[in-house]
Amino acid sequence: MCGGREGKKRLDLLARVMLPTTMQLLDHLGLIRGMKCLDAGCGGGHVTLLMAGMVGSEGRVLGTDTDEEILALAREDAEAANVGNVEFQHLNACAALWQDAFDLT
Repeated sequence: MCGGREGKKRLDLLARVMLPTTMQLLDHLGLIRGMKCLDAGCGGGHVTLLMAGMVGSEGRVLGTDTDEEILALAREDAEAANVGNVEFQHLNACAALWQDAFDLT
């Protein structure tokens, strides 16, 4: 699997194709305004940004991934979309011990 800018382009396409199914899943999960959510292994941040919209400015979403270049591109997307309740961090989800700090992981 390729990462970086090339991987982000692939993830952009997949996100567009999967958007209806992804939205159904997120609706089913019952995200509400004010929730704190974790998107571990967020890749290009597409789901992270959708979640941020659902939890609103009262909520927060943290997206983590091991690919620093894709995270930088996800940050650019968040900035371009003026989404201020999202943060992207370079972390390995398998090594994380902070899941209890979130309403949804």
